[in-house]
Amino acid sequence: MRCLLLQFECLLMVLFHSAGSQPVAAAPNVLYGDDTTFAAIAYSEDTGKIGYATECASRNIAETLAKRRCGAEDAKPVGWVNNGFCALAIGDEGAWGTGYSFGDGASNKAAKQRALEKCAEHGDHPRVVLCVCSVSERVEVGDGIWIHDETRSPGSDD
Repeated sequence: MRCLLLQFECLLMVLFHSAGSQPVAAAPNVLYGDDTTFAAIAYSEDTGKIGYATECASRNIAETLAKRRCGAEDAKPVGWVNNGFCALAIGDEGAWGTGYSFGDGASNKAAKQRALEKCAEHGDHPRVVLCVCSVSERVEVGDGIWIHDETRSPGSDD
């Protein structure tokens, strides 16, 4: 299993500049445009480990890769998105919930809010631990901290 190198970036502006129907993220929290990439989050309730995948060609690929990256026997896909954001919130006593926002104008704020609401249905003190975007290898961990997986290239399977 290769080690993933992650670089923390606190203030990040994600801009995709290209012709055609490529999505444009004016900031790391809003998408405009159509895209055919998927993202997924996998979670292990036993270990608390989390895995994710972004920029995948299909839902199946994204979920499979997220499970593999989680690295836990009981890992299961808990959320996926096409052309948008997917978030995972974790609370007290094993509570968790996912939220998503997709399509033109999708926002990480909406995905995170839905994840918090779902988690709160099952336990107290929910907090967002991860928010992924289907069109970027950059992911948000915690509250507003963006990381970039420099070891991946778009379309790679790991």
